[in-house]
Amino acid sequence: MTAEVDPVPAAPPHIPVHLIRDFDLWAELTAQGENAYAWAAALHQNTPPIFWIPSLGFLPGAWIPRRSEDLRRILQDPETFSSVGLTPYAMLLGESWRLAPLEVDPPDHAKYRALLNPLFTPKKVDALEQDIRELATQLIEAFAQKGRCDFNEDFAKPFPTLIFLKLMGWPLEDRPLFQHWTQTLIKGSDVQVVTDNARTITDWIRKHIAERRENPGDDFTSYLLASQIDGRPLTDDEMLGINFLIFIGGLDTVTSSIGLFFRHLARNPEQQAQLRANPELIPDAVEELLRSYSIVNMSHRDSRCSDWRSDHEERRHRDDQHRAGQP
Repeated sequence: MTAEVDPVPAAPPHIPVHLIRDFDLWAELTAQGENAYAWAAALHQNTPPIFWIPSLGFLPGAWIPRRSEDLRRILQDPETFSSVGLTPYAMLLGESWRLAPLEVDPPDHAKYRALLNPLFTPKKVDALEQDIRELATQLIEAFAQKGRCDFNEDFAKPFPTLIFLKLMGWPLEDRPLFQHWTQTLIKGSDVQVVTDNARTITDWIRKHIAERRENPGDDFTSYLLASQIDGRPLTDDEMLGINFLIFIGGLDTVTSSIGLFFRHLARNPEQQAQLRANPELIPDAVEELLRSYSIVNMSHRDSRCSDWRSDHEERRHRDDQHRAGQP
């Protein structure tokens, strides 16, 4: 069964008209192209601190907070703002699994984090460095003689995919398939295309989990199958959700990040020269680029809407009083 999604829902009656902005944030940012950053900066000048939009891609309407203090409150208050239902994939398929630990609230969230943390310790990641360098070298050598490349197509897309498949213990020859899924699932705007690809991906993951049940190996899926939460093995839904999350987090976010990083360096050749002359600066440069080009925007479900709205209206009232010169 495939879930129905209303592409342009009307504003719920409890939302004040002055807080509604009738545009699709994702669509507008995409349409802006090179002007996206300036457009986003202007948004901070001509929108309320918190406003509501009728759609976000093919997803229904959502509140958009734009101030750091509000974002911090949301992220630090899971009782009010739940992470359950953060992504649409299970819902689109008419299923109920969750992307753990992303869509799990405290205190259970910590149990899944503790399960995954040993796989991503500095020691574990350092052990992958040689393989990662070899993969990068192979990709670069494939276009080095040409003297130029399409960075996204020739490096940014295949590089994290190959690392992901190697980490997961999945077939490297499936790289084109995973690159296709990444583009259609994460960046797709057609709800049916996203639904169809979500089903194909979940079928692939379920098949691989079944194979590893029969023939365990030294890979991510086998590790999960041998693990426990609260003294019990992981359920099939937990296995699927964790694998699906690693698929999403390990591919598109890395591709988009390094694409933005190298776009920045291409436009700032003096910084390229500085890093070539001082390679010890590269770790700090990576940290600064990650801060400057953050690409992941998370949503949270408001489980106590009246509290949030009343707080917002109270702040708006105080702001109005301040502007009017009242105490």
